[in-house]
Amino acid sequence: MSDERAQFLNDFGRDRLPGMLGLEILTCTAERVTGRIPVTPPLIAGTGFLWAPVVIALADTLCAYGTGVWVRPVSEEATAQYEALVTAGQLPHQDTYQLRVGELQRTETVPGMPPR
Repeated sequence: MSDERAQFLNDFGRDRLPGMLGLEILTCTAERVTGRIPVTPPLIAGTGFLWAPVVIALADTLCAYGTGVWVRPVSEEATAQYEALVTAGQLPHQDTYQLRVGELQRTETVPGMPPR
């Protein structure tokens, strides 16, 4: 599964930021995601170090891909509620979560929002 998932993610990211940076996903399992970006001259800042946004893009992408292993499909009702919040101009990301391997647990709710 890991090789198939890694190939899927490499294909998915090819024409997006991960592909522009040359990110290659090596493995993607429920326990670990590994990837690499080749360090090339355009990615080096004037200080001689890697540009900070490259490091952030690597970390963010690996975290997002790893989280995708655990995310369950969203119901149409939840999608409609989310879109209603966005349409109304409210911030949709006001919940905080603790992430444990295999479990997503809500720790705080938005005032006025019904529990899920």
